[in-house]
Amino acid sequence: MKTKKYERTFKNIIGKQETRPILQCLHFDENGSVYATDSHQLLRIRDFHNLKISFNLNLLNFEIVGGTYPDINRLIPEDGFKSQFEVNVESIKDILPFLKAAKEEAIDLYIQKESINCKLKSSNYELPIYNFSGEINELSLNAKFLFDCLQFFKDFNISPTVKFIGSLKPLLFTAENIDYLITPLKKF
Repeated sequence: MKTKKYERTFKNIIGKQETRPILQCLHFDENGSVYATDSHQLLRIRDFHNLKISFNLNLLNFEIVGGTYPDINRLIPEDGFKSQFEVNVESIKDILPFLKAAKEEAIDLYIQKESINCKLKSSNYELPIYNFSGEINELSLNAKFLFDCLQFFKDFNISPTVKFIGSLKPLLFTAENIDYLITPLKKF
């Protein structure tokens, strides 16, 4: 069951564009980490395997692909966060239908001390958060990317910590050995 959940998550993340075939791959690093990205969202799971080699696996045809995978580790921030908070897995379960209905619409997130006000064109949702520290902020994301991220944490029954740097910087969801990054949308 766990394997199917991982496979679904990885396939939701990897790039579908043929212009960057390396992003159609799941990257297994010799350090035991696995990475999936489409350049807009990124999942890193540390201590995922014991293979002691690096390779790229195309999840569309399950072939090993040569080439250099992007240096993912430099993309995941380790400090400089303006705020952070936790999202309870039960709250995640409640917001998923709202996000699924939005498809790929832009969603505006207004991060407050006790909740995130999630606004779409025609509706909004108040997502409770816990252990908030830092500044009140806002940013916009692709609703599908946020859905994919939160679906992953729900599938594995994990309540993530969310770290925010700025409205034009990626939003980082972390838990145990997992980092899930979503790039924001620019608002004009």
